[in-house]
Amino acid sequence: MTKLHERDGEGIRFSSERRGDVSIPYHVIDLWQPLLGARTIGVYISYCRLGDNDDSEFKISMAELESKTRVSVAELHEINAMLLDCGFIHVTATKAGEAEHGGCTITLLEPPTAISANLIAKYASPDGYKPLSAA
Repeated sequence: MTKLHERDGEGIRFSSERRGDVSIPYHVIDLWQPLLGARTIGVYISYCRLGDNDDSEFKISMAELESKTRVSVAELHEINAMLLDCGFIHVTATKAGEAEHGGCTITLLEPPTAISANLIAKYASPDGYKPLSAA
């Protein structure tokens, strides 16, 4: 699991390969929310907003994220691992090899438009997986 800690006030920086206003494609809600849950998608949406910040020096700590999203640091670690595993984000350590112990940059990628069978097997609820828009 990728844990994102900040040390010495380095914090987490967000960058985005997505452009324009924060908008979430329907497929993120229809396909991914039933698999990853509304809490995970809500955190992703918050990350998209943070990535849209024009201040290249803007950083946020895990404690601030916890307070502002009302998601515990432990849950944020789990959510970050899922978002990384599913191709929503890329994590780069600020200093070589220190993503787990130092500052990092979370790059927001274009949300995947398809879900592999492996991810469904890994993350589906005990009731199985069914897209939101499916009848």
